[in-house]
Amino acid sequence: MKRIITLILAVCMTVSLAACDDKAGSSKKDSSSESGESVSSSDKTNDSADSADSADSAGENRYKKKLEKILEKAGVIDKPYAHALDDYFKALEHADAELLMKCTPFYKTDYLKKTGGADFDVDAHFEKRADALLDYFEDEFGDNVKITYEIKDEKELSQKKLDSITQEIKDSYGADVTVESAYKVKILARIKGDDEDDADTSTITVAKIDGEWYIFDGGYV
Repeated sequence: MKRIITLILAVCMTVSLAACDDKAGSSKKDSSSESGESVSSSDKTNDSADSADSADSAGENRYKKKLEKILEKAGVIDKPYAHALDDYFKALEHADAELLMKCTPFYKTDYLKKTGGADFDVDAHFEKRADALLDYFEDEFGDNVKITYEIKDEKELSQKKLDSITQEIKDSYGADVTVESAYKVKILARIKGDDEDDADTSTITVAKIDGEWYIFDGGYV
């Protein structure tokens, strides 16, 4: 706990010092401008203020992200996509169609509704999928299936890759969405039933799309 607190204080101090450095730099620039010729002083002051605000904002975001990474590694806060993975494995274990649909990107369910025909029932579709998955697990492992998982590794995808995924969604589903963030997550899943148990490693891609986290690829959605 002392180590975690020390890490937090160290990063907070870094953020504070960075903010002070940015403001000091802005003050020097303002002082330098006053000592020179006074041409459109009002415009220069506004431009300088806007630049300083932009620099402060960028610096705060950068150090905030560093702090979040340290706290995640220390186990103080959850990873941003953790709830999506939790919901996903709960959906598998309990054959919960509602949770399974929640983990599925909304543009996929919209596409199913558009292409499924007049009699298509999206809720019934997910209920069948959830039941089929549970049947599979029970055939393989017996009754009373329990599924647990742990994150072994992760890789945050680049902006270039996010743009590529956005275009892929548009081309495949005709959906205009914004992929804000995504991770490839290496998962060790353990499945235990009355008859058998096993563990397997797989990679699942989780993505934040229009403000919400979903299982994008690599799972059963």
